[in-house]
Amino acid sequence: MSLHIEGLAWGHSQPGGGWRQLFKDFNLECPTAQFLVVIGSNGSGKSTLLNLVAGTLPAQAGSLKLAERSLQKLSDYRRARWIGRVMQNPLDGTAPGLSIAENLRLAESRRHSPFRLQSLLGIHPNQADLRRYQELLESLGLPLADRVNTPIGQLSGGQRQTISLVMATLAEPQLLLLD
Repeated sequence: MSLHIEGLAWGHSQPGGGWRQLFKDFNLECPTAQFLVVIGSNGSGKSTLLNLVAGTLPAQAGSLKLAERSLQKLSDYRRARWIGRVMQNPLDGTAPGLSIAENLRLAESRRHSPFRLQSLLGIHPNQADLRRYQELLESLGLPLADRVNTPIGQLSGGQRQTISLVMATLAEPQLLLLD
């Protein structure tokens, strides 16, 4: 599912006045089944680009399409049905008070529908879900299979980042953003 960005524009005001234009008439094509690495110094706009694609920041101009589906008017939670994301900070992207299994269940629910209150009400995994999550974590060689009932907030940063990656891929997204 190719990602197509055309004429993207985004900028922001700076403290003390002035304007910083990060993207102006920016174009990008990432074909299906390919990966793209964006390299740049701190503050160059790498995370901003991912935020624009994911919908956490609204583009000021241009078009964003995933598999010919226009993304501009879709909120971030609607885009989450097709876009998986691992955040730069391992504290982001997970719910610290929920268990590993509950976080995985919540991530898995994105496959079927955009985020709704009903999604939150149905996050408590049943015994079959718990076994499936344990098997998944074991098959990946992760030493967390026996801790599926542990709150995410009690994990180390690396463990939390690992679970974030599993969460991002669980719903089988068409696009995976790794910050």
